[in-house]
Parts: sequence; structure tokens; C-alpha cells
Amino acid sequence: MHHALKVGLVSKDFEVAHYACKFFQKLAYEYFSQDLLSYSWDWFVADQGGLQYCLLCIKRHPEIAENAIGVIIEFARYSLMELFTHHLKRFHSDEKEFLSTIRTLLKPLSESPLTKDEVNFRFE
Repeated sequence: MHHALKVGLVSKDFEVAHYACKFFQKLAYEYFSQDLLSYSWDWFVADQGGLQYCLLCIKRHPEIAENAIGVIIEFARYSLMELFTHHLKRFHSDEKEFLSTIRTLLKPLSESPLTKDEVNFRFE
């Protein structure tokens, strides 16, 4: 199911991408509430998985970056260190692009009630 729906994240249509972000945020929350988030994490960080498609969504539609980052927050709520130290780096061809992505992510992550304590603690 994930693979069939993730293409919405990179749709050329703004509204489709926006609603895909909302859908995946809700889906991740439902996984969390059913204690299934750890099982979806493998799909999210896999090659051609949700993280890669969220990063592409941010590039294609910077105006809804906050929504795509919301998806990342929901799926990575217990795995931020792993996200930053391992998975994000795999999807960037050079250091400049990698640092630019981190810069884009840090402010929303530090403001989210789900992740702010971990991000602020790790980066202070």
C-alpha cells in the first residue's frame, strides 16, 4: 500500500502532494497509536521509501515543506538520531545538499512538540 500511495508526495499537482502529506501524517499517527510505528520505519527509510519521497516533495513543492516535514516527524519520532546520522545522508549526493536539507529540517523539528526536546537537547 505504501508504495502505491507515496507517488502522491512527488506529484506535480500541488494539491495532490499536499493531501498525500496529510494522509501519511495521519497514517504514521495511526501506526503510533496502534504501536506499529517500528514496523513502518523500515519502509520509511528504505531506498524508494517514504523519507526519500518526502525529501523529493520538499524540493518540488517548497511551499508545503512544512507538511512533508510533518510526515518525517511522525515517522521518526523515536528515531531522530538514526535519521540524522545514517538515513538522511544516504539520499544526498554531496555534503552541501545534505547540510541544506538539515537546515531545512531543524527549525520545524525544534518547534514540534513531538521532537523539540530531543532536537534541542542533541544540538545545544
